[in-house]
Amino acid sequence: MKDILQSFRRNWLTRRNHWLDKRIPAQNKSRFNLTNTFILPSSFGWAMVAIVLFLFILGTNYQNNIVLSMSYFFSALLLLSLFHSYQYFTQHELSFSPFEPEFENRDITLKCQLLSTQQYPAGEFLLSSMGRQLQYSLEKEYESTHLSLNLPPMTRGLHMCARIKVECYFGFGLFRCWSYLQPQHRILVYPIAIKAPIKLHPSNKNNENTLAQTTIKLQSDNLQGIRNFVATDPIHHVSWKHMAKGQGMLTKDFSENAGISGWLKLSDYIQGDLENGLRIMSYQIQHLSQEQVVFGVDLGATKILPQTGYAHLQNCLFQLATFGQAHQMDRRQNDA
Repeated sequence: MKDILQSFRRNWLTRRNHWLDKRIPAQNKSRFNLTNTFILPSSFGWAMVAIVLFLFILGTNYQNNIVLSMSYFFSALLLLSLFHSYQYFTQHELSFSPFEPEFENRDITLKCQLLSTQQYPAGEFLLSSMGRQLQYSLEKEYESTHLSLNLPPMTRGLHMCARIKVECYFGFGLFRCWSYLQPQHRILVYPIAIKAPIKLHPSNKNNENTLAQTTIKLQSDNLQGIRNFVATDPIHHVSWKHMAKGQGMLTKDFSENAGISGWLKLSDYIQGDLENGLRIMSYQIQHLSQEQVVFGVDLGATKILPQTGYAHLQNCLFQLATFGQAHQMDRRQNDA
């Protein structure tokens, strides 16, 4: 019975989301309006509706004008609350900020800005998605505030954010206004890092534009001193000033840093488990970048030339996160 209920719930959610995709498309900035706003009585509102019906039936049967007046009064209160609830809710707009890339074992932070555009003070908003909730109170008119909702961790890849449910009970709590919004910004999730020995290949035979040596020397501008000239020294390091004084050929000695460079290959770490191999590569890429090592990445069909720096690190992690998902993303974009 439990499996049947879960299957029914999944089918219902699939149909609902498909309908919402047509009615409320993904946007990074949304103003609540008649198209994307839903409104129904709350549990307290339905109780009020039942009381109004009861009073109306009672007053009609017994021809009691006082009871009928009470039913009319509460009916007017319901209609007034309906109008003000809708007016308050639709005076707001919500803007979503881009997601910061995260790793598989960390929460995803949804950042947004809630802006009040008319003169309706006070009120509370409830944001919820993927089992997480955030409640915030607006106490001033024309108020703008930044909200952050922590979403649960996701698997590696480039994901569309689940729909964010925004709801509000304004006007005696008789009616509930809500909407389902979805940001266009995608969520980038990197593989978590698993520590393992680093295997750097001196060259990548499948790529012509590679470094041919395992070790290269990085010359700095720090002058350490003067030493005797040897045949292997570059001629532009000769101290001509000392030579002009008759002191012979001397060489300016600069400090040198030996930096290991090479290629990281995914094939060295897969061993039947692709995800584990990508996680090992994630650790090694971060470690090599921290050590400012010049390295390239070979993921099979995708190759990143040896380089260093923050942009190179982000590019490598992006390729790891989206490895094997390019065709899936293209299909989603075509469906959209």
